[in-house]
This record gives sequence, C-alpha cells and structure tokens, in this order.
Amino acid sequence: MTVRSSFRSLFLSALVPLGFGTSAAADFPFTPVDTSFTHTGSHILPAGIQSKIILQTGTHTARNKNGATATVRDYLDYIGYIPINGRSDSGYVIVNNETDGRSDVQGDGGGMVVFTAEFKDNTWSVVPDPRGDYRFVDFSPVGGTFTNCGGAMTPWGTVLTGEEWTTDYTDNNRLLYNNGNRFRDTSDWLVTEFNGQTLNKHIRRFENMNWVVEVDPVNAVAIKKHYNMGRAGHELGYPMPDGRTVYVTDDFYPAAFFKFVSETAGNYNRGQLYAYKQSSDGESGTWLPMPMVLDSMIKARDVAHRLGASAFTRHEWVAHHGSKVYITETGYDNSGTAHRNAIRQGATLPKHLTSRVNSDSSLTDYYGRILRLDTTTWKMDVLLEGGSASGGLNFSNPDCLTTVTLGAKTYLVICEDIIGRTQGRVSAAANTAGRDYNELYWLDLSIENPTREDLKRMLVGARGAEITGARFTPDGKTMFVNIQHPSSSNTAPYNRSYTLAVWGYETPTGLVFDAPKFERSDKLQVSVNKVSGMAYFDRKTDVSLHNAAGRRLERHRNTNRLDIAHLVPGTYFLRFPGGVSHKLQIQ
Repeated sequence: MTVRSSFRSLFLSALVPLGFGTSAAADFPFTPVDTSFTHTGSHILPAGIQSKIILQTGTHTARNKNGATATVRDYLDYIGYIPINGRSDSGYVIVNNETDGRSDVQGDGGGMVVFTAEFKDNTWSVVPDPRGDYRFVDFSPVGGTFTNCGGAMTPWGTVLTGEEWTTDYTDNNRLLYNNGNRFRDTSDWLVTEFNGQTLNKHIRRFENMNWVVEVDPVNAVAIKKHYNMGRAGHELGYPMPDGRTVYVTDDFYPAAFFKFVSETAGNYNRGQLYAYKQSSDGESGTWLPMPMVLDSMIKARDVAHRLGASAFTRHEWVAHHGSKVYITETGYDNSGTAHRNAIRQGATLPKHLTSRVNSDSSLTDYYGRILRLDTTTWKMDVLLEGGSASGGLNFSNPDCLTTVTLGAKTYLVICEDIIGRTQGRVSAAANTAGRDYNELYWLDLSIENPTREDLKRMLVGARGAEITGARFTPDGKTMFVNIQHPSSSNTAPYNRSYTLAVWGYETPTGLVFDAPKFERSDKLQVSVNKVSGMAYFDRKTDVSLHNAAGRRLERHRNTNRLDIAHLVPGTYFLRFPGGVSHKLQIQ
C-alpha cells in the first residue's frame, strides 16, 4: 500500500518566502489513500487506522425467533447503529441482506441481521446474547420482504428498510417464485389497514413487495409495511428529524423521487405522499400530491410520471445537513425507450439530464452524481458530477451516502457502486490491471462549490466488491461499512461479504498532518509537507500547476492548500495571481 506518496522526497526552491510552521488545526481527519491498485484481494485503509470484521456471510451464524440457526446470507447492504443509552461505544448494529433466495431459517426473499456491539479495550466486539449473538429479523408479520437494500433510523429508534427488487408492475408472481428458488409463498396477502383507515383488501403476493418497511431492531421483528409511502424499486426511506417527513428513493430508470409527510409527528400511520417535479429552468420545484388510495400506491412511479413528476436515472441513498438534502443518482448506460415512454406518459426531464438525451430519445448517463435539494426553495441542482480528477481519482456511480460531523466540520461520506469499467469510470491503473474496485470518499461540506478534486479517498474495497452501508456512531469516531460481494477468488477473509468497524481516523498517529503556522507577511508564503504530499499557502488564493514546459496541468480557485502527492517525479511550477510563482522539484 502506498499512502499519499509518503516515501517520495519533495524539494522546494522558493521564489517567494517559504514558511515551515508547526502544529495548527488538523487539515483532515485522515491521510487520503493513494493506490496503484496492485493489491490482490484485501481492502485498503490509510495506515494507522484500525479496523475489524464484526460480521461475515457464510461464517457467522444467526438465530431466528424459534431458535433455529443458519449462517448469515450474502449481499450485506444497509447498516444501522442504535446507541444503548445514548452511548457511542455500545449499541445495536443492524445489517440488511439484499438477497432474493429461499431460506427456511431466515425466511425467503431478503432479510436483516441484528447484533449488539461494544467498543472495549480499544476494539469492537460482538456482545454475547442469550437470544443469539446474531439474530434474524422476523418479517413474517408483514408478509415477508425482498432484497432489503438501503435504510435509515427513525427519530424514535426504529429502522426503515427499502425493498428494492422491482416487478415493473406486471404480474410477477412467477418471477417472485422462480421455480421455488426465491419466494415460495405466492398466495395473496391481506392488507388490513391503509393510511390510518381499515381496509381489508387482498393484493397479489408480488404486489406486497417493494415497499418501505418499519422494523423494531431491538426485538428483531418487522412492525409494518408503509403502503402510504408508495411501491417502487426502493433504495430507502430517509426520515427527517421532524418525525413527519420521509424522503423515498426509487432505484429505477426512469425513477421518481417521493416525499411522505405524516399528519402527526412520531408515526407514519397517516399522511400524504408527494412526487417531485422540477421547474423547467431548474431553479425551483413543486411537490405533486399523489392519490392516497392503495391501487395508486401499488403503481406509484407510473402514477407520479403521469402527474408530471421528474424522471431521474436511479436514485440511491439520501442524507441531509441543515436545510440541504443530498441524493445519489447513480446513472445508467442507456435507458433505451424507458425515458421516452415516461415522458410520453407525462413525465418531465430534470434540467441536468436534458443534455444526455440521444438522437433516438434514449438517455445515457455513465457516471451519475450527487444532487442537492434545498428544502427552503425546493431547488434541486448538482452538487458534484461524476467523472475523472487528478491523481487517478475516478468518481463514478455514487450509491450509499451519509454525513458525519467531527469537531466543527461536517463531511459527506460517499460509497461507489461502479456499474461499468468503460468510459473512464475506473482509474487507468485499475483498468490496466483488469481489476474492479470501488472506493469510499469524504467531502468537506464547508466547501462552497466542491469539485472532484475536493474528494478524499478513505477506503478502497476488496477486489470485486461494492462498498455500502456506511454509518457512524453518534460521536462520529467509528464508521461501520459493508464490503459487499467481493471476488470469491480473493484470499480469505476478503472473499465473502463482511461488515467492517473502522476507527482511529480522527487521530491516527503520524498520519494526520497539521497545516503550518505562518509568520505575518505581505508576501505569499508556501510550505510543503513532504510526508503528506500537501502544499500549504498562508492565505486563500487562486493557484495553477504547470509542468517544466509551462503547460498548465491544474487550476484551483480560492484555496489555501494543494494536493501534490499524485505528481510523478519532475519539475513543476505553482503560479499565483500577480506573477508570483514557486518551483517545485519532486523526486
């Protein structure tokens, strides 16, 4: 593993005064990972950060409500952490199974595993429990579940999990059954209540899949399916702190974006579902009320598009900070006739996708992006577009999303789920090596107009694995994350899906480098840290990086630092406003 060119010597010839300050505020919670992608199986974290596998599929055994046991199934996705008595060192950990197979113990379809974890003696461990150290959630009270994907915790300590598998609204009991290999019970399901009113209506079994499901993780049992939040290819339902609002995503192409608002805070039993429609100029948006009847909820996406809702390309996870809601839109190579048909039904296309329409009316969206929704104006715009950046960073197809606050800074933590290796979606190093890697990035949300250059890589997953489920303890000092479906040819234990506890990043000894203190001066001062691979300036300024021939390689605005760890040996120049420059020699 190479950490930020730690073993590269940097020499600086100053053309303006050079400052070599001592400790100040920490520059970042960890030293970003820089890799040539030569590892053959294991994940990569910055040196000095500690981690431990606390759950692994096919290895750990869980128990159901009747005491029967089985090994935990594959495809770990959402992670939740519910603190015990508010503690960050002891809590219930919840992990989704994004599966669709049969299981006599866990139940057919998807599932969820719950266990208690404790941080003691500087490590995380699973706490023994007479009910079973690992426990399967019982979904039988709600008619079972299917491909449990994303999720989030409600303000009252339950969990909302999204059923992602989509039936495209056709009669799919046959696909649900799949010759007895998926969901074996295809009998009709009785819906006894809808939106706070008694109903008693039978629906087809496949129509009882693809909802937002509320779970009591402490007692390992599903409470109810929220039919009033609509049926679609749900990645998750994301509860807001007000106890009333839930943003609901649709991992489909074309997707709709929903918002549910309950009548009373503290439960979602009765309320109104809305679908989002962006204004034609992209500067605002409106929420279209959905018909609150079960038949409309069963085909929520189609109904939303007929009402004029915006048609997106696969919404994944949601996070929020202040008045902003952040949404990952993972993209899709080619939607074929899907978007055209939705628009013919009445759907509208959001502004950021209009340039991606092809001559045959299909839509191509290779990289995806992070969207930002302003809850004061309902403007939805692009916070960060996918694509390439310097240093071999290729940010593509964002999926899992969360936030963490450490000190005065809040970071957006983003997991990749790259859907293809073409079009530069993986770095040249990874592509040349013929290896598939996904990465996890942190983004400082105090940056007003971030670019891909502002992303900091914290984790590279095991070969072939998707990274997902990232969640933090309340103090932000531990991150739980899943390494999902790694290559079976990796060296054990990196050949099966696992849940990883990661800690020590806020103070990793020797790897968090403080920005220097500069003496007061009218002249611009620069300091280079040869270990961290960062150039620091004594003030925010515009800067451009040039090679020895004078060709500009990079340009950055209003910054007081520059990442130079990715540079190959040679001579470079840093140029600043007013004709000021520095010569930079890297060996």
